[in-house]
Amino acid sequence: ATRLVKSQQSAGKEYVGIVRLHNAIEGGTQLSRALETLTGALFQRPPLIAAVKRQLRVRTIYESKMIEYDPERRLGGSSGLWGAELTQRTLVSNEFSRIRVW
Repeated sequence: ATRLVKSQQSAGKEYVGIVRLHNAIEGGTQLSRALETLTGALFQRPPLIAAVKRQLRVRTIYESKMIEYDPERRLGGSSGLWGAELTQRTLVSNEFSRIRVW
């Protein structure tokens, strides 16, 4: 049973989330394009407050797409499929600011 649990924990996971942007963007195409660029290999260092050693690691994003966008509320719904080791909060803060979505 322990082996089965470990194999499931290391498997990829699908995440669905909501992103609030600082500024409204027209039609959500910029957000959609930004999310689509977030695929492939990615270098990531765990956050300062983490239970693991903070060394640079390679993580893989298999799929990332926008589900919907509400320009009045500046909210975007997105889904992503990536390895279990990828830190979601680091991904959002680092990568979204790098591609200048907000």
